[in-house]
Amino acid sequence: MKKNEIFIGIAGCGGIGGNTAVLLLRSGFRRFVLADFDAVDESNLNRQFFFKDQIGRPKTEALAENLRRIEPQCELILRNEKVTVKNAAEIFAGCGVVVEGFDDKDAKRMLAEVVLPSGAFLVGANGIGGLETDSVARTVVGGRMVLFGDGTSDTDKNPPQGPKVVMTAALMANEIVKRFEKEG
Repeated sequence: MKKNEIFIGIAGCGGIGGNTAVLLLRSGFRRFVLADFDAVDESNLNRQFFFKDQIGRPKTEALAENLRRIEPQCELILRNEKVTVKNAAEIFAGCGVVVEGFDDKDAKRMLAEVVLPSGAFLVGANGIGGLETDSVARTVVGGRMVLFGDGTSDTDKNPPQGPKVVMTAALMANEIVKRFEKEG
């Protein structure tokens, strides 16, 4: 399947999901399912692809607006709702790739448990708190899941910072681009 034919699911449109979506769009991917229940907050602006005039708006809508500024012809499906065990399969049905951008560890696990049986490729983050980047690693889990991060830094104790979040999103986007370059 070609880049412009596949749907990419973005599970969480904040720092990881939003920045990964931007990089994938700039790399030729054109179809996305954007899922998030949250609104843009001023505290997000240090690491997320939003602007001050978007504060208070749903993240899905603000990200869609920003993606369309880059590529007006992109195809976007917006799901302004919390991704749960009950709706995750339906939200990401038809997605060949899902980007996990959740903060909550239980939500990360749930997404993997729902997405991997569908056959989709899952790329996620695990341990992206603070500024230390030397320990960010790529971990392959079972061939259809790749995680980036240090695997230990807790964002509750060590808040995520823009440089490490954007770097991790770039690594995630690069993993997806590489996968499609190999597949033709």
